[in-house]
Amino acid sequence: MANRVGRPNKFGAETVRLFKSVVREFGLSGAIPVLLEKGVQVSVPTLSKYVSGFKGGRPPIKLKRGRRPRPAAQAVAASSVDAA
Repeated sequence: MANRVGRPNKFGAETVRLFKSVVREFGLSGAIPVLLEKGVQVSVPTLSKYVSGFKGGRPPIKLKRGRRPRPAAQAVAASSVDAA
């Protein structure tokens, strides 16, 4: 397999692992500023393509729409503030 046909991958396996770990922690849109701090510039569509695939030696991340549900402790604190 000396000559592969097509466009080469933009990011290697180590960078894809970084993408997946950051997206798990901060979400897709929240990962962009964190990755910029680390010196990696990537668009949201490209990032979603890389994290939802099997690249990087890790399982794909299943992306969901909308906000994440709040943890129970924050939900109780927010409801007590609203009641006051």
